[in-house]
Amino acid sequence: PSRGLGDVYKRQRLYLSKDDAEYIADKRILLVDDVVLRGSTMGALSDLVNALGGYVVGEASIIRHGFDSGVSDEYIDKSYLLSLPLFSSDGKQI
Repeated sequence: PSRGLGDVYKRQRLYLSKDDAEYIADKRILLVDDVVLRGSTMGALSDLVNALGGYVVGEASIIRHGFDSGVSDEYIDKSYLLSLPLFSSDGKQI
């Protein structure tokens, strides 16, 4: 049986020191990731920055796969160098 994308991902945790968490408050933050697939990491980081009192001003990645999931705020500038299509296990473009 084929596996869906959800089977591949495990829950991850990010720990910040108190000093790092306080540093984010009132700062303009650019989120950067090498590859964006579903946007869930960017969305989670954006939520974290907002919860700590920071302001996400943009998202940047080298590669963005498939589609924009709408997880992150639509008003945030999203930049990437290359967009690649995403295919299911049976070869159909998603």
